[in-house]
Amino acid sequence: MARQYKAGLLITGDAKGAVQATKLTQDQLKKLNTTHKLGAKYAKQHASAIGGLTSMMKGLLPVIGVAAFGSMIKGSIDAADKIQKLSIRIGASTEALSQYQHVADLSGVSFQTLTSSMERLGKRTALAAQEMGPANKAFKQLNIDAKEWMKLRPEEQFERLADVIANTSSSSEKLAIASQFLGDEGRSLIQVMDGGSKSIREMREEADQLGLTLSRDQADAAAAANDAMTRLGAA
Repeated sequence: MARQYKAGLLITGDAKGAVQATKLTQDQLKKLNTTHKLGAKYAKQHASAIGGLTSMMKGLLPVIGVAAFGSMIKGSIDAADKIQKLSIRIGASTEALSQYQHVADLSGVSFQTLTSSMERLGKRTALAAQEMGPANKAFKQLNIDAKEWMKLRPEEQFERLADVIANTSSSSEKLAIASQFLGDEGRSLIQVMDGGSKSIREMREEADQLGLTLSRDQADAAAAANDAMTRLGAA
C-alpha cells in the first residue's frame, strides 16, 4: 500500500495564518501522495528485490522509533527538493541527477562535487563554442566540436568526456584533460569516468532497478510540499 503523507499541528491563539498554511501544506501533500502512488506501481514490478528491504525496515521501525522514521521521510523530501532545484539550475534531468547520486555513492565522491563539475563542464563548453575559456584549447586538441557538445544535456556531456578519458592511456594526460574541462575538481572525478560512459550507465541502470530514479513530477511535488511546510513553519 502506498504511504500517505499527512500534516498536523496544535493551534493556539490567533490561528488564521496557521490554518491557511495548513491548508496549503495539505494540498501539496495530496500532490506528493499522487506521485508516490506512481512510484508504488514501479515497486510492484520489483517486489522480490524490494521485499527484503521492506522486511528490514519493519524490523528497524521499533528500534529507530516513529519520530526518527518521520525524520527519514522528511529527509527524502528534502533530497528530492534539492534535486529538483539543481535540475532547474544546471539543466540536467531529475532522473539523471537522482541516478548520479547513486553513481557518486558507489564511486566514493560527493554528489556536490560531481554535480558542480557537471555544471562547470557546461559553462566551459559554452565558452569554447565561442572560442573562449580554459577548455577551448582542449576541445581543439581533441578534435571535438564544442558547438555540437552545446546541444547535449549536462549528463550527456559528462559521459562523452568520460569516454575521452577512458580512451586515454596516460594517467597524466587523463588528469590534464579532466582539469581542463572540469577544473580543480577534475582530479577527484577520474575514478568516476575512468570506466567510460558504459560503466556510468551501468551504475545509473542499477539506481533505476533499486527504485532510486526520481521523475520530474515526483521532484516537483516534493519541492511544492517542502515549500508548503516552510510556510506552515513560518505561520
